[in-house]
Amino acid sequence: WLCSTMGFARVLSDQILRPPPALSSERIEAWRAAVKAREPVAIVVLGGGSRPLSPEYGVSNLNERGLERLRYGLWLARETGAPVAFSGGVGWALGNTVTTPEAQIAARIAQQEFGRPLKWTEDRSHDTRENAIYSTELLKAQGIRRVLVVTHQRHMPRALKMFHEAAAGSGISFEAAPVDVLNTPLNLPRNWMPTTQGAATVREIGHELLGSLGGA
Repeated sequence: WLCSTMGFARVLSDQILRPPPALSSERIEAWRAAVKAREPVAIVVLGGGSRPLSPEYGVSNLNERGLERLRYGLWLARETGAPVAFSGGVGWALGNTVTTPEAQIAARIAQQEFGRPLKWTEDRSHDTRENAIYSTELLKAQGIRRVLVVTHQRHMPRALKMFHEAAAGSGISFEAAPVDVLNTPLNLPRNWMPTTQGAATVREIGHELLGSLGGA
């Protein structure tokens, strides 16, 4: 029962993962000022998964998580003026079922559907650790010194850890810009009733714990 409730998911996330809060309007304004001052900054969106084919479109597509991250990254770009990089190749779990790297799919969607082309794409990575390694290499070569990292809130602690490790000694700093931030009131009875969303969120938290232990 508990493992299928959003209330328990919120408690687990807060107590075990301890993810960062949503990016505040004050921080967005600070990033806007940094861009106006021509500081070398960037937004990096981490891939969340893709589909080999969406029949209704006739092409490969990002999954819901990937689209949610891309949308927020492009929104932040509009609000701040910072350029956007997307990091994602073909995940290990997809094997040979997907041949188009996530970053290439994201670039097409950003251009054709949002009208906001990506500045950079990193399409070699298979997991979060490689997202961090290859993205840091790319950003370092471009002279970027400050980065907003966009990914799901529960994924953010692991992602930031990987980025800090990959960028050690480079002088690049990272700040969290999470999506799907949990804001579940624990005093509402409905949040302690089993739901598919609750079960999926608890599963996601377990996935993040395993990923942290495995260093992926």
